[in-house]
Amino acid sequence: MKKYPLTTFFIIAACLTGSFFANNAVAYTEPVPLSKYLYYARKSADWTWEHYDERIASWRENFDPENVFGYRPPGGLLEMAVIYAYLYQTESRPEQAQRARKVLLTYDEFTKAYPQWAVEKRPDYDDKPPVLPDFFSAMKYIRAYVLLKDLGVLSSQEKKRIETNIAESMAYLLRSQEWGPMNRAALRAESLAWAVKALPQHPDADKWRMQCRALGDDNWGNWEIEDASLYNAVWLYALCGYAYTQNRMEDLFKTPEMYYYAQYYLQLFCPAGMIPDFGDAQWRSNWNRFLVFF
Repeated sequence: MKKYPLTTFFIIAACLTGSFFANNAVAYTEPVPLSKYLYYARKSADWTWEHYDERIASWRENFDPENVFGYRPPGGLLEMAVIYAYLYQTESRPEQAQRARKVLLTYDEFTKAYPQWAVEKRPDYDDKPPVLPDFFSAMKYIRAYVLLKDLGVLSSQEKKRIETNIAESMAYLLRSQEWGPMNRAALRAESLAWAVKALPQHPDADKWRMQCRALGDDNWGNWEIEDASLYNAVWLYALCGYAYTQNRMEDLFKTPEMYYYAQYYLQLFCPAGMIPDFGDAQWRSNWNRFLVFF
């Protein structure tokens, strides 16, 4: 059986989209080969691509400009893009690069659905909504860009457009603050870390580094304060992503806290192969995020 490095496992697990596998949980008693995770990731991306038009149509039909969280772009596209970007890096199939590239270069067009009157009601927006308003998924856009940029897929003009989207979105992210060892702070740290990796020479890069380090230090080697299984998974996923950008995955897993959480989550597994819901959570939600850890 072909062996894959830990970084490959992280990329595969972190990119899995729940929509394709939500109803296919199986309890395994034998180790699952990493090639199977790769298969799942590929099928998830392919499913999203095959349903691209209907997903966009559904998003437009249900779009709510008065959503309390403001502008929200279509879901699932960034996960698909980063999977295809990774697959192109390893397999060099042109259609994989083109599918990821399409998402990166059209993602800003969805902001046009957000009316100006809604923009004016939000003091955290400028004259338009940010392309990446959600730090739960912003890092996937940036990560896909880093991969495609390094592989020479994008033109100078295309890179400029994407980098503008990233920089403006990071400016928006810094307009509000969160801190401490919890999921939202770790997600911010991960997003900022990827922004620094993508645009190390940007005029605001030092600001991103400073805030990234502050939030990262809040979470690294500390006990999380999340009291719900759903957000345990989000925090763990984001902390792994942050460590990956720093080339410190191995260091993270050697910390006493991660050793404790490995035993903690392992003991929480129920016979169905899931971690039960407790706190503000729902049965079988966010299971794919735990794959990053196990």
